[in-house]
Amino acid sequence: MKRLFEHAQRYPAWQAQDVLKLLYQRYLGCGHFAPSADAAHVRMMQEWEDVTADTSLPLVEALGDGYVRIHLAAAKAAGISPETLVKLFLASAHTPTAAARETLLQAVHHLNINSLGVDPQEWEALLRDWESAGMPAVSHSEAYRAAYHPAYRVVESRFAHWLLPMDWIYKQMQQKPCMTLAIDGRSSSGKSCFAACLTDAFGASVAHMDDFFLPVDRKTPERLARPGGNVDIERFRQEVLQPLAEGQDVSYHPFSCRTGMLSSEAIAFPKTPLMVVEGSYSLHPAGNFAYDGAIFLSVAPEVQRERIRKRNGDAMLQRFEQEWIPLEEKYFRALHIPGKADICYDSETRQLLAPSQV
Repeated sequence: MKRLFEHAQRYPAWQAQDVLKLLYQRYLGCGHFAPSADAAHVRMMQEWEDVTADTSLPLVEALGDGYVRIHLAAAKAAGISPETLVKLFLASAHTPTAAARETLLQAVHHLNINSLGVDPQEWEALLRDWESAGMPAVSHSEAYRAAYHPAYRVVESRFAHWLLPMDWIYKQMQQKPCMTLAIDGRSSSGKSCFAACLTDAFGASVAHMDDFFLPVDRKTPERLARPGGNVDIERFRQEVLQPLAEGQDVSYHPFSCRTGMLSSEAIAFPKTPLMVVEGSYSLHPAGNFAYDGAIFLSVAPEVQRERIRKRNGDAMLQRFEQEWIPLEEKYFRALHIPGKADICYDSETRQLLAPSQV
C-alpha cells in the first residue's frame, strides 16, 4: 500500500481507473503494449517533441513489484536520450503470464480503496466492467490527464537503477560499431547486476574478472604485496585482451574457486555491439588495453557490509573484510583506478561522482 499512498498524495485528482492503471502496470508491466522497435521509436519521438523539460517531476517513480515509471519531462531535463528509453522499454515489455494476471486480480479485490481518495462505488463498478471485458489495459482518466499531463514509460526497476550510466553507454555505442567497456569497482557495488542489465537491454556479451582469480600456488607474499596482485592479470591479458585487440574470437577457461583449477569447458566471449569486462581489477593497467569506455561503481562501506552479509552470510563477510576488501582498496588507491573511469557511480544513491568522491 505504501506506493499507492504515495501516488494518492502526489496525484489527488486521480480517479478509480488511474488506481487500476497503476496496479495493472505494477503487476503486468508494459507487456500489454509491445510494439515493434520502429513503432516504439516513432511514438516516443512524437511524445518527446511535445514534452517540455521539467525538473520538478521525479525522474523515476516506483510502482512496486519490479516496475517504475520514467517521466519523459524529467528525463528530458536530465539530458537522457529518448532512444535509451525506447531500448529500456522494449527490454521490459514481456507478455503477461497467467500467474501475473491472477496476482493482479487478487490485488484489486483486496485493495482498501477507501484510503486512496476514490469513491468505493465507482471502484466496484469499474472492476465489474473491467473483468467482464477480460481485464484489458487501462487508460488514465480525463481528470488525471487534464491535471497532470502524464507522459512516461514503464520499465523494469532494475534498468531504472542504472539509468544514468546506461544512457551514457548507449550514447557511446552510437559512435562505434563495437564498443568495449570495463566495469570496475568495489565488492557488492552491483557490477555483475549492472552487466546483466546491459546484456538484457543492449545485447552485451560479458567476461567476468572473477573467472581470473589467482591460483593458490601463486599467492605468494611478494605477489599479494603488489596492488592488484591477487588477480591473474597475465592470463586475462593473454586469453581475453590480446585477442580482443586483434579482432579475434575470444574464449577462455574460467578459474573455479571450488576446485582451485581452471574449468575444462571454455567460455565464449562473442563479438557483439557492446563487449563488457566486469569485475574488480578490470582496469588494471597491466592489462595494457584501451577500452572504449570505463565505469567505476562505488558504494558506502556500511551499505557494502550489509549487502555482503545478505548475499554471503556472516562468516564470508569476515573474510571479505579481512582479505578481499583491503586488497581491492589498495589496488584502487595505489593505481588511481577511479580516475581512469569515464564515469563513477554510487549504486546506492544512484548519483554520478567525481573520482575524488569515491
